[in-house]
Amino acid sequence: MTILFFGVLLALTGAVWIYLSYHYATASPAGRHAPGRNKVPVSELVRRSGVTA
Repeated sequence: MTILFFGVLLALTGAVWIYLSYHYATASPAGRHAPGRNKVPVSELVRRSGVTA
């Protein structure tokens, strides 16, 4: 049960991280919202992270 709880918590944390990475400029030190044309697609974030399927 504890492992299941931590698995769900990890999945939710990952989902929030992807959401925030997509909607906010990663290069912005102040964390200001990125204009629409500067949004980074999730596929680009995955490519940059080096994760391979």
